Amino acid sequence: LGMPWLRFLSFDLAAGALWSGVFLGLDDVDAHLVQIGEHILDALESSGLADDTIVIVASDHGDFLGDRALLGKGMFYEECIRIPLIVSVPGGPGGLRSGVQVDLYDLAPTILNLLNVEVPAAMDARLIPVPELIAAPERGNVVGALADGWMLRDERFTLHRYDTGEV
Repeated sequence: LGMPWLRFLSFDLAAGALWSGVFLGLDDVDAHLVQIGEHILDALESSGLADDTIVIVASDHGDFLGDRALLGKGMFYEECIRIPLIVSVPGGPGGLRSGVQVDLYDLAPTILNLLNVEVPAAMDARLIPVPELIAAPERGNVVGALADGWMLRDERFTLHRYDTGEV
C-alpha cells in the first residue's frame, strides 16, 4: 500500500480508514481516473502528439482493501489478479470492452505489432486480440507466480497453491 506503518494499525481501524478514503482518497476513484485520462489525452492533443501516441494504462496487481478481511496483495484471489488494462491506439476503435484473459507479458509483442515492428520469434508471449486491429487467438490460460506460490487460471477457474500447502 505504500504505507509500511499501516500494518501496525488494527485491521478494523485500517480497513475503516481505507474504505472511508482517509488515507488513500478512494472515495471517487473512477471519477479521478477518468479525469487523469482526460488530462493525459488533452495534453497529447494540445502538444500535437495524439496521432502518434499509444496510451497504455495497466497495473501489475490488484489489492485487497478489506475484501476477505485482507489488506494489501499477495494471494491469487480475483481482487489481486484482475487488473485494469486500458489501451488507446490512434485510429483504433474506441469504447470496446473485452473479457479476454491477458498476461502482461503479452503487452510487449502487442506494442511491437501495433508499431509494425516484427515480433521476435524467440519472444515468449502472445499478441493480445484487439477487434479491428489485431486478429489473434485468445489466451487459454494464464500462469502467475509469487515467491511462495503459483497460480494457473483459465476462463472459468483459478488453481493456486502456496508453500504452506494451501490450495
